[in-house]
Amino acid sequence: VLMLMDGALERIATAKGAMQSGAADARIRLLHRAVAILDELRASLNMELGGEIAANMADLYEYSSRQLMRANLEGRVELLDEVSNLIREIRSAWIQIPPRHP
Repeated sequence: VLMLMDGALERIATAKGAMQSGAADARIRLLHRAVAILDELRASLNMELGGEIAANMADLYEYSSRQLMRANLEGRVELLDEVSNLIREIRSAWIQIPPRHP
């Protein structure tokens, strides 16, 4: 999960640079990949066992995906920053979860 989050953050940061430099093809490719990663994170949620927390995470991943697509269409860097901040917060919380021992 952390690797997926890191991958999304990396692609968003690189897409931000592409957006600022006018590299549309790179921006589109990178943001589509970031959305695909968020889709993978959403698909990995166990909705049955995760209950409300999993449902909230699914909503947050969906919102983030929509914001990335909107940023791509509108060329709005601030939306990329918003999503990056959300993912960093989730990542920070994920790191604090104690490991389970079998």
